[in-house]
Amino acid sequence: MMSRFEHTSENSQEQRQEIQHSHSHFQALHIEPETQLQKENLKNWLESLPEQVVRVKGIVHMKGEGKRAILQYSPGSLSLEPLSHRDEDGGQRLIIIGYNINSADINESFSKMM
Repeated sequence: MMSRFEHTSENSQEQRQEIQHSHSHFQALHIEPETQLQKENLKNWLESLPEQVVRVKGIVHMKGEGKRAILQYSPGSLSLEPLSHRDEDGGQRLIIIGYNINSADINESFSKMM
């Protein structure tokens, strides 16, 4: 008879294999906007990303804001936290993380959002 511990252990091993397999297809896409972003446009763009995108993070500069902000996004949750130091002239970068994402489609949708 199999104990609960052994059963859990087997399930954990199967789950680890599934996770390792699915992680092997994860990729990251970098976008470096050259102009400040409209907050509402950015929010709409993030919400329109395909379900294969699981996270977006980066540093952005919103129009009308004095500081750049740290962006953290996962489907259904957006956080924009101002950087703690003044750094208006720094660059921007978004990192889009997902699996089997079509970088051409994402770049095109970002360009249209601008």
